[in-house]
Amino acid sequence: MSDKNKIICMTAVHLLFWAVVGWCFCVFSHLRPLALHYWKELLSVAFVAAMVYTCYFVLIPKILFKRKRLLFWGSVFLLLVCTVLAEMFLVDSDIHVRAVWLSPSQFRLYYENTLFLLLLRDATFFFFFLLLKLYRTHAIALENIGKMISKETHKIIILSANKKPQLLDLKDIALFSYCDNNIVIVLKSGEQLRQNGSLSEIEDLLPADCWIRANRQTIVMLDCIAYFTPKAIYVPMNGYEVIVKYFSTRSEKVLRDLKNWDSNKYKQEDFILMDSDRNEQDLPDHMQRTIDYLQENPNASTREVADALHISMRTAQRQLSQLRRMNNGD
Repeated sequence: MSDKNKIICMTAVHLLFWAVVGWCFCVFSHLRPLALHYWKELLSVAFVAAMVYTCYFVLIPKILFKRKRLLFWGSVFLLLVCTVLAEMFLVDSDIHVRAVWLSPSQFRLYYENTLFLLLLRDATFFFFFLLLKLYRTHAIALENIGKMISKETHKIIILSANKKPQLLDLKDIALFSYCDNNIVIVLKSGEQLRQNGSLSEIEDLLPADCWIRANRQTIVMLDCIAYFTPKAIYVPMNGYEVIVKYFSTRSEKVLRDLKNWDSNKYKQEDFILMDSDRNEQDLPDHMQRTIDYLQENPNASTREVADALHISMRTAQRQLSQLRRMNNGD
């Protein structure tokens, strides 16, 4: 995901968050003083948001991260008090109207309790966004470290399913694929590693001159490409070829980038047959590999087929459905 898209998504998430908070303020009376108008509730939300983002964008990076802790906490406390007083001033007339049945002592107690509860509520918002800021700061720092390691050493840090970080040499990786909400790292040896994340995150880590995004689910390392055709990339692996088709809508761009990379590996002949060209005596290579695997592993599940042939679950399901139709004489 590009930086612009990340900013747009983050802004949308924040706006949605405050919209939900505004709705809660209007509906649940225990979250705020009793106001007679909804616009006052929404303005109260604006006060809280202003306090939060002043801490998020100013006090935390400009004071806390520069180790001026006493000044930071003093500034936060002062900002919280000002926010609470602004909220109480906003609804002070409404409180007097609604509390006419209270005695002076009861009214004073209610007023003091309301101030305390507002301070506690606004402090909760502050600490939530403080934790969010600390998390994002450390996540960005780790991402930058990963980019530096990748670009300077041509290695990449992988956090596999067993949660043990591994430092892999890029020359040992054949391709990255996205399957079942996981990134599958396929090594040249055929070994597969899985980690959470998206292919866009992998793109950010890899040097720009060593990979190509063949389609939505696959990144192929350029040094692993045996050859490419008008429809697909062919990657040798364990005695057979893994076929990676191009984007359906961006195939011309991918093909052009591949030719600019190494035109000597381009072959006019395309060995992928479309379904309309297939017949029982002339099966495409990828279907034949599926048949060969099922002959050796007749009880294999769709998951096992996908892992063994380095294809997505959707592709494996489609191929197995085609084979069943062929066996039924369709």
